[in-house]
Amino acid sequence: MRSGPNWASIGLAQDALVGVRHNSTLFRATHARIFAVLFAERLSRIT
Repeated sequence: MRSGPNWASIGLAQDALVGVRHNSTLFRATHARIFAVLFAERLSRIT
């Protein structure tokens, strides 16, 4: 359980930094990815 959120948060943090440096479009894509990860996690818990 620990390894999952750990690597995910690290990757998302790096993506967020890159998005802020380049442009807001990538930053929005990162938010979409965060939502997708959280949504997938909830689905996995249900099933």
